[in-house]
Order: sequence, then C-alpha cells, then structure tokens
Amino acid sequence: MIIDKTAEQKSSSSQVVEVLSEEQIKMVAEAFHTEEKTIAAIGDLAVCRTFSVGALICLRGALADEVMVLTSGSVRVLSASGEEVFLQAPALMGEMGLFLGNRRSADVIATESVQAICFSVAELHARGRQGDPYVYELLQNMASIALKRSSSETRSDKKYVVLLSHERMLPVLLSLGRQHRQKLGGLPLISTFFTAMQLEERLGLRMNRKMSQDRHGGLQEIGGLVARGQVHMLIFLKDRSMGQSSEDVQALIRLCEVMDVPMATNASTADMMLAMLDSDSEMLDSMVV
Repeated sequence: MIIDKTAEQKSSSSQVVEVLSEEQIKMVAEAFHTEEKTIAAIGDLAVCRTFSVGALICLRGALADEVMVLTSGSVRVLSASGEEVFLQAPALMGEMGLFLGNRRSADVIATESVQAICFSVAELHARGRQGDPYVYELLQNMASIALKRSSSETRSDKKYVVLLSHERMLPVLLSLGRQHRQKLGGLPLISTFFTAMQLEERLGLRMNRKMSQDRHGGLQEIGGLVARGQVHMLIFLKDRSMGQSSEDVQALIRLCEVMDVPMATNASTADMMLAMLDSDSEMLDSMVV
C-alpha cells in the first residue's frame, strides 16, 4: 500500500478544546479505562482534531507525540506485518508508542470523517512530573493498555471465535449471538467489518478484531489466522439459495478442514457448538481473552 505522507496535513484541522462535553468526557474515559472525573481534570490539555475520508492520521515510524481517542467515525489500521484492523469510536490510539521507541507502530487511515480528542505526550509527562495525580493515573492506565496490547499481538496461542454469514443469513447469526451472548461476551471474537459492527451495535458484543470486507480480502485475512492456528472455531452461516459459494468461501472451508478447526455452516450446528462451550471448561481455558 502506498501512503501519501502529506495526506495528514492536507486533510486535518485542529481546535483547542476549552471544555470537553459530557459525551466527550464519557468516551475518553471509556477509552482510557478511567473515571470521568480524571478526564474532566485534564481537559485543558485536550485538542480536538478532525480528519476527512482517506486522511492519513498516523504514519508508521513517525514520532508518537500524541495519544488520540477516536470519538466519531472509523479508521483502518495497517500494521508492519500487513494485518489490517478496523476501529470504531470510541477507541484509543497512540499508546503503543510508549513501548516502541516513541514511534508509531502502524499506519492509520480515516475510512470516514473522523474526530479525535488528542493529548500531547510531552505535556502529559510534564504534568505528571509536577505531581498531578490525575495525569499519573492516566499514564499508568495507558502503559497497562499498551502492555496488554503488545502482549496479545506477540502471542501465537491467542484463539479467536470467528462469526460470519452471507448477507441473507445475518438475522440468523444475530439471533444465535443473542441466544449465546453471555458466553460470547467473554471470548475473543472476529468478523468482517460490517458483520462485526452489527454484532456490536445490536447485541453489545465486543469484537476484538474487525477484518476487511469480503471483497477486500477479509476472508483471506481470516484464512491466514486459521493457517497460523489462531482460530478456535468458525461459524459461517451460508445462504443455500445462492448455490455454489465463492472461491474465497470454499477456500476458507477447506482450510478449516485441513487444520481441523471446528466449523459450522448452518444454524443448528452452530447452536450445538456454542452450547458445548458451557460444558467444556478445557476448551474455554485454551482461549486467550
């Protein structure tokens, strides 16, 4: 992928925030895993940035001088390994720079109009050295989040549950998700972007990763996880009225068969597989959340 290094300057605008709104405080607090009073106390350090569609928000290798909280819109994150993840507001970005020599670890591109609340790392550290307890708490939380993300990205034993369906079968997948929402809520979940958004918005499930849409190689990305042994089970509800499935779907199913990954392509089998999670504690223990 070719990145236009001037795109960020061309497509962004900034505004110092005098007072964060209640909704902004709530979203930033959620992203930082802290209390709303903490964010309200450091609101004077906040800068609001807006980015247009296609804008380069972060460039891999560039100086990580800010921590950002995405408060509206969505972005595409492209890592050095070539893996692609989509993030939807609210989401924290930039904390990994604390552990990577203060350099950005991924390219981040706006997939729609984006607004972010930004904090200067230098200003946060300066306020922390002055003994500000709220900033100190924030820096501790940010370091903890970065450490957890770094650990999860480097572990090869992370096992995902993949939830997919053809468009016509999405209501059935949502019904299954609603029925098994409690157990799915504690598992690492993956789907393609649109399906993942539906599962999050309609069922409140947290999707660990949102892959590209099918037409942009999403099934191939999931196939890569299967090949690396990082998929615990896969559910792909097929629309039988479509006849023969696409080559990408067939390839993914064949790969699951070769890798001996539990797989369901109809609702009854998927229901049985999810129900088995209740009684198989060893299976649950093997999945890293």
